[in-house]
Amino acid sequence: MTLTAEQLQRATQAKSDQLNSCDIMGGSLVSKIIDVKAGNSDQPVAIVIDSWPQPWKPSKTSLRVLCACWGKDPQQWIGRYAVLYNDETVTWGGEAIGGIRASHLSHIDGQKKVAVNVKKGKKGIQAVEPYYPQDESAPVNAEPVFWPDEAFAKRLASAQPKIDSGELTAEAFIATLENKAPMTAGQKARVKPTPIVEHDDLGDPPQMEEGDPFDMANG
Repeated sequence: MTLTAEQLQRATQAKSDQLNSCDIMGGSLVSKIIDVKAGNSDQPVAIVIDSWPQPWKPSKTSLRVLCACWGKDPQQWIGRYAVLYNDETVTWGGEAIGGIRASHLSHIDGQKKVAVNVKKGKKGIQAVEPYYPQDESAPVNAEPVFWPDEAFAKRLASAQPKIDSGELTAEAFIATLENKAPMTAGQKARVKPTPIVEHDDLGDPPQMEEGDPFDMANG
């Protein structure tokens, strides 16, 4: 019996009461928000989505991004869309373990940049691109939605050792990223093995004859 992609996804799904970052390691997850419920003290918000049986329980960082883009009334979030992905650069206890982030959100009029805590005492910028559901048309003058360069650079840096070793091809890396958002021509051009720097071995320079060749008295 042939195994379908849906069956494989269920087989790799973590046994948990929530959507986990490891559940979406293979690509992004387009999610329509069905409901927003109160959680517990550790995870105060549970977002029910149409694309996963368990709710998404966003981190404080993701909640701040949602509030910055959609406002602080969670009931207004219902019916909107978020494109979720596993950000492999998210750390916990000093280890890069990955975490769920939103790369795109509906109901924003352009790219949004939100200041977030990267680690204790250090802030960074998370860029969020607009998402247009299939039943809605993008504005006529809307620019193409490409990968944010900062997020692309992080993903490329993480994958570069595998690309250099031949474990991952440039084509496969590009295809994985473009499952979520298109890449610019410049970004695609950067996906390649690190060039090997070769040094010319010309040997030692020839020894000069004794005496000063510019001393005409010896000529």
